Amino acid sequence: VAAENVDELHEAEVEHQAEDIDPTRFYEFDVKITDAMATTNQVLCIGDGWYDYKVEKCLKAGDILRCEIEEPPRYMNVKVIRQ
Repeated sequence: VAAENVDELHEAEVEHQAEDIDPTRFYEFDVKITDAMATTNQVLCIGDGWYDYKVEKCLKAGDILRCEIEEPPRYMNVKVIRQ
């Protein structure tokens, strides 16, 4: 992300922090891992619970999702930044 876009993202994030997104809500995501992915550290795909999350948060084209996964990867924190 270009430096000028980082400031814009931060401004958008501050504007939308007051949204009714419950940070304590948990969603169960199925993670699809193939043998090739497990041995080559490629991208993992999430399913099932992700679709519930998408519908409940009314995600739209243009929304920015800031995802963080801590080690060990048990949880994925997702912050929605509305455009």
